Amino acid sequence: MVDVDCPVCGATASIGVPHDAAITAVSSEPDAAPNANDDSKTRRIRCPDGHELYVTFG
Repeated sequence: MVDVDCPVCGATASIGVPHDAAITAVSSEPDAAPNANDDSKTRRIRCPDGHELYVTFG
């Protein structure tokens, strides 16, 4: 598991990503997450305060 900070409130949320992946963006908007790399993926999670986060990794 990797910890990321919520861009809305700063709370810490955890997400599981592959061992060889690096997180490239954390956003509160789905369209704000970059998708320049065909190998990147974006997952939607919620922080402990209920805000939706879009975590892009590749």
